[in-house]
Amino acid sequence: MKTSSLTFLTIPLVTISFLCSYFLELTMGNAEQYLGLIAVVFIDGFFGIAAGVKREGFQTRKAVR
Repeated sequence: MKTSSLTFLTIPLVTISFLCSYFLELTMGNAEQYLGLIAVVFIDGFFGIAAGVKREGFQTRKAVR
């Protein structure tokens, strides 16, 4: 009886462990690309806000209404 429950617990744990290790290796292998993408998004947002402040005063009252 213990062997049966141990088998039912082992198979899902092995499957979940395999999937987690696969996705960890996949993401860490491409970490530089993710960091580059995040940097581009934040830099674009910063310069977009700076251009909006310079051009139109960055008024948010219209967006809130």
